[in-house]
Amino acid sequence: MSHVIYVVGQGRSGTSLLHVILSCHNDFYGIPEEKFTKDKLLTKGLPVYLGKYIDINGSTPDNFVIKSPLLISCIPTLLASSKGFKISIVQTIRNPCNVYNSRIRADWSRSQHLMRHFIAIYSQYSAHYMNRFFFPHLMTSVKYEHLIEKPEDTIKQILLDLNLDFDPKCFCHHQHFPEQLRPRVDELQWKKNISSQIKSFGTNDQTFRCTPQCEKNSDNRLEQNMLKLKKALIFILFPKNHGLMTTAWSCLFFPYIFITWILTYLKYR
Repeated sequence: MSHVIYVVGQGRSGTSLLHVILSCHNDFYGIPEEKFTKDKLLTKGLPVYLGKYIDINGSTPDNFVIKSPLLISCIPTLLASSKGFKISIVQTIRNPCNVYNSRIRADWSRSQHLMRHFIAIYSQYSAHYMNRFFFPHLMTSVKYEHLIEKPEDTIKQILLDLNLDFDPKCFCHHQHFPEQLRPRVDELQWKKNISSQIKSFGTNDQTFRCTPQCEKNSDNRLEQNMLKLKKALIFILFPKNHGLMTTAWSCLFFPYIFITWILTYLKYR
């Protein structure tokens, strides 16, 4: 039976890095992330989705790694579309303040309203906790901070949780970067930037680490952004003059987001 690993999580929480690391394993083939991966996968089903990867360079991969952060919110549907395969799901999680900092620097999300950032971050955190509660046997959770600070220990633990044999290529992914995961000419600039960062991670420890000055600036930004997030929480509690849709949206998400806010605060305080 083919083994498929799904890498899911919040955008800007390390899913691309983890996708590359797992795709370097000898027993797995990393499938490139496509536009609307989630929709194609859930509507067509996994067997059809994998069809074009069955014969690659004259060989047929038995096991695959698929990355789509948005799948974090539709695990039951994903499992229904993946019958006949051994499924493992790896969820990445990151300090929400740092996720927010990363989102406002990315080209694709920089112009989004603060309210949208807030709802996206905490609704995905809600999905993370729900997945761990309902599907504990399928879920492997990975903290981005652990992956950066202690990469070897964290990667070993991930492979152990997934019942995979140790493969040293996973530690040297900057040297064994899968060819099919390199960004095409027509892909978005942010993905090219992420790809170059991932390839240098391991050769340059500063790629994913902060210098003292950067750390100081990051702390200042963090303090400012926390104030913004607190204002956003007030905005959710008391939406005024923002239309019926915003009010309904706020009421719908607030119970889940509020509970997740508390759980996340306890985790990262």
